[in-house]
Amino acid sequence: MTRDPDTLLAKVDEASAVGRLMLKGLMSQRGAADFQTALASEVEEIKAERKKEVGAQAVLLFQTYLSLTTFISGVVLGLLKNKHRSNF
Repeated sequence: MTRDPDTLLAKVDEASAVGRLMLKGLMSQRGAADFQTALASEVEEIKAERKKEVGAQAVLLFQTYLSLTTFISGVVLGLLKNKHRSNF
């Protein structure tokens, strides 16, 4: 539990910011020419969005370890099972 998740979520925010910047690049949205500046700006935007959503409430954070391959396999198998059931 924390009232300030920013420090604990720094790496998550940075990864999300990189993803957002990649999407903006694909959509040809021009921004800051310097990647580090654009990354820092995007991270600050993510923090502001979280602060708006959470406010001063305590936040429960947890960490899990899951292989991406395992996750994707589970999702695909679930979708296939559901599709198979709907055919009968």
